[in-house]
Amino acid sequence: MDFLLIVIFFRYARLILGLVEYWCYRKLAPFSHNTSQDDELLRQVTIVSITLGTEPRYRETISQWLTSNPSAIIIITIKSKYSDLVKLIESYDDSRISLHWVETPSARLQYAKAVQLVKTPLFVIADDRSRWMPGTLNGVLRPLSNTQIGGATVFHGVAPMNDKYFTPWELFGLLNIHRRNVQHATVAFINGGQVLNLSGRLAAFRTNIFQKQAFYDYFVHEKWLGRFAIRTGDDNAFTTWVVREGWETWFENDPNAATTVLSLPSSIYLKQLLRWQRDTARHYLSDLFYGFRSAQKRLIVRAALNIVVYYTTDVSILVELSSLSFLCVNRLSGLGYAVDPRYV
Repeated sequence: MDFLLIVIFFRYARLILGLVEYWCYRKLAPFSHNTSQDDELLRQVTIVSITLGTEPRYRETISQWLTSNPSAIIIITIKSKYSDLVKLIESYDDSRISLHWVETPSARLQYAKAVQLVKTPLFVIADDRSRWMPGTLNGVLRPLSNTQIGGATVFHGVAPMNDKYFTPWELFGLLNIHRRNVQHATVAFINGGQVLNLSGRLAAFRTNIFQKQAFYDYFVHEKWLGRFAIRTGDDNAFTTWVVREGWETWFENDPNAATTVLSLPSSIYLKQLLRWQRDTARHYLSDLFYGFRSAQKRLIVRAALNIVVYYTTDVSILVELSSLSFLCVNRLSGLGYAVDPRYV
C-alpha cells in the first residue's frame, strides 16, 4: 500500500509540475522591442559557424544566413576540409564570408579562433544544420538591445532530414527539443530571463564579453574537478562565462523567431543525447559549486533552479517506476512466486 501511495503521489506531482511549466511557457511574452532598431542590430552582428564540411545542405544554410543580411559570416573548419570548403565559399562571391581553419577537430578551438576574429559588437553562433525563418536573426538579436543582457537564445523546432516524414529517432528528438523549449520558458518566466543554457544551435552574444585572454584560457583549458580536460559542452561554457561575468540572459519565446534543426535519424542520436546529458549535469554542478565558493546568491539560485526544473520530472519518473517494480515484486511474492535475483 505504501508503494502504491508513492506511485500515486509522484504521478500527480508530475502532472501538476507539467501543468505549471506549460503555463509558464504560455505566459512568457516575446521580448518587447522597437523594431526600428532591427537594421542597426544587423549591421552590428557576425554569424559564426564551425563545421567539418560534411553537411550536405550547408550551401542552403549559408544562403539563408546571407538572406538575413548580417555584417559578416565567419566559418571555421579543420585543415583537411579547408580546400573543399574554399570552392563552396568562392561560389557565393560575397566578401562578407571568410573561411579559416584549425589543425585538429575541436569545437572549442574552432569557436575560440572565431571569437578572436569577430570585429562587430555582436555575434551569433549557428549550427551548420540549422534552418532559419525570415525573422530568426532579428529575433535572437532583439534582446541585446537591452544593455543588461549579454546572451540570448530562441525557440527551437525540428525538421525531418528527408523533408517528408520523421523517423522514430527524429520524433524522439522533436519531443526532447519541445521539452527544452518549455523548460527554457519556465526558468525564464520565473527568474527574469534565465535560460538552461544558451544553445549552440543558435545564440547571440556581446563580443566584448569574450575577447579576453581570461575567456580563452577558461574556454580552451576548462577541466572537470581540476583534472579532466573538457572537450565538449561549448555552449554550456559560453553560458557560464556570460553569467559569471554578471550579464543577464534571455529566451526569446517567439515562434516567428525560431530556428529549426535537423535531428539525427538513427540510433546515433542516443549517443549524442548521452553526451548532452553528461555535459548538462557537469555544467549545472559546476555552476552550483562556483556559486557557493564565490558566495554569490544570484549564481546559486540560478544553478539550483536549473537543476530543479531540468531533473524533477526525470526523478519523479524514476521513483514512480521503482515503486511500481517493488509493488510488483511484493505482489508476486505474496502469490508464492519467486523473482529471479538477477533482475531484482
